[in-house]
Amino acid sequence: MLHVLIFFVITGCGGMASKKISAPPCNSEGVCEFIFSGQRGYGTFNSYGSMSVNVSGEITGGSMNNFGVNIEALTGGILTITPEGAATAVIDVFLYDTNNSGKQIIPDGQMTLNKDIIVYAGDFTFDRKGLGIFMKMNGSFTTHDLKGTWVFPLDGIFSVSIDSTGLITQCTFLPVEGDAGSCKGNFLITPQGAVSGEIETINRKTFKTDFNGRMNPNKNSMILAGGISTSFEGMAALAVRKSGTFSPTDGKGMWKIFMTTYKDVLYGTIEVNDSGIITGGDWKTVRARTGTFTKGSFLLKDGGEISGFIDTSAGNTYRIIGGQMNAEKDLIGTMYRDSSKLSGVMILVKKL
Repeated sequence: MLHVLIFFVITGCGGMASKKISAPPCNSEGVCEFIFSGQRGYGTFNSYGSMSVNVSGEITGGSMNNFGVNIEALTGGILTITPEGAATAVIDVFLYDTNNSGKQIIPDGQMTLNKDIIVYAGDFTFDRKGLGIFMKMNGSFTTHDLKGTWVFPLDGIFSVSIDSTGLITQCTFLPVEGDAGSCKGNFLITPQGAVSGEIETINRKTFKTDFNGRMNPNKNSMILAGGISTSFEGMAALAVRKSGTFSPTDGKGMWKIFMTTYKDVLYGTIEVNDSGIITGGDWKTVRARTGTFTKGSFLLKDGGEISGFIDTSAGNTYRIIGGQMNAEKDLIGTMYRDSSKLSGVMILVKKL
């Protein structure tokens, strides 16, 4: 399984104009919601929570539910965002079940150009190393905002079509291996953008998830998290709306990459040319491994669907099972399978 997180940036005008550091992607009360997920040796982990941050980046409160494990209070810390939208953080936490204090470390993250999402790599309590996504809580919403087709990874790639009442009218599920299946369910959304619902899928195995989450103010992304019938550790996922038209040149530029890997998380920067070919980049992991991206490709279809692969200097090949670029063309959510037949989530955020 898989999951993800995000933040944002503002640019100046003109080639040499200065850039300003943006405030965190939260609502007027300084609150933003987030998911966090990754892989461990025996399975996956997933979390969902909210965090309060003031305009100086000081963390003033919040909590997170580590599904199947513990509830943590966020008691302090600092979030830093550079002029280029790169994010780092140290978060003080208190674990209720064990009556212990600890810290959550975010060594690297990237804010989207719309400043409503931050995707990050995290080194959290319980030896949890994975991906996270912060999402801004702002705007006004109706059920009609759910209408459309959404793509997200969850033990495979879901493509879910929702009507203006929130009912799933068509759903396909492409597993990591095996035959494609179908699913059913529904979504709800409040006027403030809080999302809830359920999805049930039937394939080689059947599972059901009841989830909550958040739609971003631009209404092209959602974070989802909740219980799942086949996993003690719950689920968490980033959903991207299919919208707009695309070409291979939309992948051109510098991208920050974040990937869940075996007991770790990989993050770094890759460069892509106007043909979708990866021409270079560097990576590191929370467990202090480093290397380069040696070759690869991002192949974009007209509807923003993505395929391709990435090779690393460590000898790994990550093949993209499926995924989606957002309408703003600054965020890509995918799932991959590697040379060892392990799968995970890969999220990319475009840099300035």
